[in-house]
Amino acid sequence: MPVLLLAQGSPEAKEALRKAIEARYGAFPPHLAVFHATFKGKARVKVGPVKTWIPLDLTMRFHFPQHLRVDFTVRPFGLPVQRGIDAFDGEKFYTLRGNKDIAIVENEKESESMRRRLWAMAALLLTPLGEQYVQLEMLDNGYLEARNMELGDAVQLHLNTNGALEEVRVSCYNPEVGIEQFFRLRVSAELIDTNSIMMPQKINAYWDDIPYFEAEPKSANNSKDISIAVFRLAED
Repeated sequence: MPVLLLAQGSPEAKEALRKAIEARYGAFPPHLAVFHATFKGKARVKVGPVKTWIPLDLTMRFHFPQHLRVDFTVRPFGLPVQRGIDAFDGEKFYTLRGNKDIAIVENEKESESMRRRLWAMAALLLTPLGEQYVQLEMLDNGYLEARNMELGDAVQLHLNTNGALEEVRVSCYNPEVGIEQFFRLRVSAELIDTNSIMMPQKINAYWDDIPYFEAEPKSANNSKDISIAVFRLAED
């Protein structure tokens, strides 16, 4: 049974996405209208005057096409656990850092960057890119572009010679250094069966070529609905 694609775009781009989906999931990909996954890994963060790797817990929750949320917890050695959340409820962008109050992100550069990074993380799943709210095109540099027409954001996907996904990238503002960079998510060729959903065994994130975090999936679920209040940070 062929993979059913509802996305708009060129036949070449649709075929490239079809091959990437089949390389990940086979002929019967899961329906991922909602998705909840947890990861463990490490993040490169500034502790005192230097940057170092520290343990990371990561949770991704999506309710496509417009509701996106990523929670992260870092555990610096000898220091209190630090928690952060970035979320989009279809209209507003929310962020939480540590014990501070939940904030609505008003700065256009920062909210746009958050939205693009969340869409890049969602694009790792591939099947949401086949929905009717996505426009697909092949770029001159060989990348497959997937534009979320509900959000207005586009990410680029690099596929290997076998058609499988290697990397997702998007140009956006890096709030840590205050400049525009490529936010890149590279995935391992090895896959892992996570609750019957095939996931890359490892995900490595970069700003340009500078390591940001790496994570391995521990759980995944696409059958339990997610309340919209979760994306306003009104529920955990």
